[in-house]
Amino acid sequence: HEIGLNIDAMTAYKFLLKFVLINNNTIHLFGRSLGAAVCISLANNIIKQKDYNLPSDDDLKSSLTLPCSIIIENTFTNIKDMTYILGYQFYAPLIRYIMSKKWLKSIIDLFLSLFLTNHWNNLHFIQQINIPILFISGLCDELIPPKQMQQLYSQVKHSNKQMYTVKHGQHN
Repeated sequence: HEIGLNIDAMTAYKFLLKFVLINNNTIHLFGRSLGAAVCISLANNIIKQKDYNLPSDDDLKSSLTLPCSIIIENTFTNIKDMTYILGYQFYAPLIRYIMSKKWLKSIIDLFLSLFLTNHWNNLHFIQQINIPILFISGLCDELIPPKQMQQLYSQVKHSNKQMYTVKHGQHN
């Protein structure tokens, strides 16, 4: 569940910040696929100081250090987009028909927004992030189309970003 993973990520990050042997200025976030979505969300939550009502630690919350960078590999724009992609793999003619009818796609989008409990809206969250980001994209990813990584890359508003593509790289 999205909220649970966000709580886990923030808890782990706060643990690292409190750990004496770790220099807070050398923490980098790395995630692949869903893990990359967790990294994007964590960075966004740190920037917004969104804490999901974790036990209060005001000293730490007021000095929540941003990670040095984020490295994300083969991740997606959002769950709704992935629903269409995964649906297409199994129901190609039906999905093609839905996509060709704007009114029908609007109904399906509404249905998905009502019933999807996990959104992982990376396309939105990544716009808020102002630290260096490295994108690693396998061009032969069989699960997540590489164009989704390109979409995420294009949404980053700062210039401290880099896309590294792996010609024969797959999802796993």
